[in-house]
Amino acid sequence: MIPSRLALYAFFAGRKLACRQVRAGCAGCMECYLDYEHISAAQADITDLYKRLGGTTGAKGICALEKEELRSYVSKIRQDIARAFGATAVQQLAITATGEKPDTRYGIGLDREKIKLIQR
Repeated sequence: MIPSRLALYAFFAGRKLACRQVRAGCAGCMECYLDYEHISAAQADITDLYKRLGGTTGAKGICALEKEELRSYVSKIRQDIARAFGATAVQQLAITATGEKPDTRYGIGLDREKIKLIQR
């Protein structure tokens, strides 16, 4: 997965890990899913992840994420996951969208107990 997509995926994985909903498991829960406005408000976090992965910053792409670009990134990440882990893994691992436009929210459905982020 290229750094820009990995940065966005890591952002969503981090949000899932930070969620503190009290439940036995969080698979299928969508409390930590974010709409575009919340994702846009966290642009500095996404850009920081991208820089730590070796990306160069600028005023475009992952460093200035627009709504249509977000949808494109989510789709390309889904394709990357399918190529790497197979089509059946996409259901668990991919960033998913819920809700109708314009109220679409994005997140990872995987239980947070199964997510490990390794940062340097």
